[in-house]
Amino acid sequence: MMWQPSDIKWFDCEISSLCNAGCVDCNRWIWNPQNGNMELNSFNQHMDEFVDVDRFEKRIQQFPDLKFILLQGNVGDPMTHPNIADIVKKIFKHFPNIYLEINSNGSVGSQKSWKQMCELTDYNIQMCFSIDGLEDTNHIYRRGCDWNKIMRNTQMWIDHGGRADWKMLDFPYNAHQREQARELAKQMGFESFYIRERYTRTEEMDNFIVEKSSEPVTRVMYDQNTQDISNEKDQHNLDWLEVIDWTVKPGCRMLEPEGDEWNHWPNFHMNVEGTLWPCCFTSNLPYIQGYQRVQWEQMNSEYVDKYGPHWNNLDYHSLEEILSTDWFDKDLPNSWTKRNSHTLLMCHYNCGDCNKSYVWNDPANPIFTDVNEHKNKLN
Repeated sequence: MMWQPSDIKWFDCEISSLCNAGCVDCNRWIWNPQNGNMELNSFNQHMDEFVDVDRFEKRIQQFPDLKFILLQGNVGDPMTHPNIADIVKKIFKHFPNIYLEINSNGSVGSQKSWKQMCELTDYNIQMCFSIDGLEDTNHIYRRGCDWNKIMRNTQMWIDHGGRADWKMLDFPYNAHQREQARELAKQMGFESFYIRERYTRTEEMDNFIVEKSSEPVTRVMYDQNTQDISNEKDQHNLDWLEVIDWTVKPGCRMLEPEGDEWNHWPNFHMNVEGTLWPCCFTSNLPYIQGYQRVQWEQMNSEYVDKYGPHWNNLDYHSLEEILSTDWFDKDLPNSWTKRNSHTLLMCHYNCGDCNKSYVWNDPANPIFTDVNEHKNKLN
């Protein structure tokens, strides 16, 4: 099908690519094998930027029928934006009946920003706070997040009438604290508390997270010259891409819109620089690392030749122009059926038929432990 602007009901927006947290599996970071440190992903040319408020308004005006907006970031926290209250006002100016969710780790944002946001609690806003433990464990994964600031900011929001959810990731080191955290959430006035499955659920990653938890969050940019994709291991991976059968049936709903206004797919995603993607996973493609980067750069070069520079950027092309390209309704889904290295690994790893771990809205494999409670909240 050919996508139309009116088909898009749910929209994820990255308004800031700045964050204080050092979550090691976030695409904000690259592990440098030369020194063993986590360093900023220098492949992201828009790291630590804020979207201009007026430019943001021009972008969202092109979406005629939005029902849900999620402010989140692949590499940033929306509460770091110094003018987040102005952005929220722009959203409700154009979509007065929108449901707005804002995801934050709770420890960022100036007191001025939080006070301004607390003046907007009459709007239909839900703050979702990612808090992965209690005072002695939250920092293990969310390095650099100050517990006292989390408690201060969340309580300030709730005390001013703001609606809040507490989302906890299911790490082994916080399993024993879940009931205690649930009780604390209830005492503080959170509307819901739920456990969410992790994307990187491996013992190796768990150990790596614990290992890095005591290290400070640095602001050193990764030196791309140190990443040698010609080494033996990565060359093996490149050769492997050429011969493996990548035919997959992604679990996403990218092929056509479906669902009602509160359960609608897909969540198109906009990065801080204005590029438009069908989901938050594919929006990471420009910043992908290692041997997968070789694959993406080759594919993107073909897209630039075919559609022109900035082919999916809302600051250079209208929404209608971007959706009229073949990328969303042909190039992307066709890549799932080709027996070659042009299958998007992002789709294969996250939503492919061989990996059901991150299929949204799948009753057989729900993301939320308290999924019914969460859905009821939206209705």
